[in-house]
Amino acid sequence: MHLFKLVTNIANRSHWNCKLFNLWEAVAGFLSQSVVSLGQHIRGTLLGYGIANLKGKKGLKASIQTILDGETNIPANVISVLTILWLQYKQSKNELKDFEKEKNSLTRQIEPCKRLMKIESVGVHQE
Repeated sequence: MHLFKLVTNIANRSHWNCKLFNLWEAVAGFLSQSVVSLGQHIRGTLLGYGIANLKGKKGLKASIQTILDGETNIPANVISVLTILWLQYKQSKNELKDFEKEKNSLTRQIEPCKRLMKIESVGVHQE
């Protein structure tokens, strides 16, 4: 009977570790969507004022820097809102980066997660 409890305990831990892994993936997905959404919102606002920005993060950063340097005719209240959105964008990106580091560190310590990470469609994604 004692061995059965031990095996059940190990199985339950494995089950919860996998559930935790799935939760981490959900949180990472949410943070990633937040970054994308904020970036699109900023780009859309800029486009509304005739400012088309280059593709990618560098293009967005260059466009925002131009606005923050005062090189446009965008109203001050819109610049204030864009500044807030930009700060949220950067904070969300940093949170996502930190979260991914922590998740990957913890994942490497949990045996069932190690096995999951070996599966191509589940493991750490390369960009």
